[in-house]
Amino acid sequence: MQVSGPFRKRVREALESAYPTIDALGIMLQESLDVTLQAITSDRDSRQVVVFNLIVWAIAHGRLTELVQAAATDNPGNELLKEVARGFSFTKSEAGEVERVVLENVGFENVGQWLEKLASLRRQVCRIEPQPGSIDGYGTGFLVARDIVVTNSHVRSAFADPAQVVFRFDYEADARGPAVSAGRECRLAGGDYCLAESSADELDYAFVRLEERAGEDQIAGSARGFVRPRSTTLTDGEPIVILQHPAAEPLKLSIGSISDRGVSDNFVQYSANTKGGSSGSPCLNMRLDVVALHHQGRSKSNRGVLWGAIEAHLKSTGKRHLLG
Repeated sequence: MQVSGPFRKRVREALESAYPTIDALGIMLQESLDVTLQAITSDRDSRQVVVFNLIVWAIAHGRLTELVQAAATDNPGNELLKEVARGFSFTKSEAGEVERVVLENVGFENVGQWLEKLASLRRQVCRIEPQPGSIDGYGTGFLVARDIVVTNSHVRSAFADPAQVVFRFDYEADARGPAVSAGRECRLAGGDYCLAESSADELDYAFVRLEERAGEDQIAGSARGFVRPRSTTLTDGEPIVILQHPAAEPLKLSIGSISDRGVSDNFVQYSANTKGGSSGSPCLNMRLDVVALHHQGRSKSNRGVLWGAIEAHLKSTGKRHLLG
């Protein structure tokens, strides 16, 4: 972005006018751009130098428009800043209306960070195979600790012989062709492997322990890791993403939207597609936070158990430690 010296000076003067202290400027920067002043300039510099360095940084990173608009929003009464911000205003649509945020609960995601998070999450999801030789009862699960997988209670109920059950991670199609990885097999821990459970006609979840710490597997120099689900507020129309093994197939992704957040305090309904074998899949919001556990199809939608309901149930039954 080419910015002339005189215009850069106007931006600096506007920011100095709007932010009489470095602390106030730093708060706006961190809350609006998620960046700290300490990462850009020295706190020993004068306010003028701090603002100048901030502008140089914003230009170099293509974020000057974002900076000026954030400051103008934060200081709507500052006339000097308002005048400068006009130079960064966007054109209206052909219909004569400005663009708008339709879903207040859904933000804009940085593509690179979003893709990296998705790449990590896919390593933490597994296909659950209750027995060899048949796909009856197959499901999906995901790691919530180094050696703990969450799935549905009705998937766990198909474990006729725990010694035969396989948890297959990395079972997915090759990005370069039709080949499918055989994946990484894990088994259930011996003894009392089921750490917590709510029946299929209640919250339909089960926490089961693996005999190995699959979350510590090294993949391309990094640990496989595990999911940290979140209890969060969802709204109707909000996107939902499901990582799953539909019909026991290699890992797939489906996208839909929430169709009825108000179904109950414990469940959420959505339009994302699933099939047999998808039970126990993680349901993700647009930020890729795990917010629900998919458990069944309905007449015109699919349904998941809200993570907040699972969290509350674990706490009420003395299993809070499973939440990490």
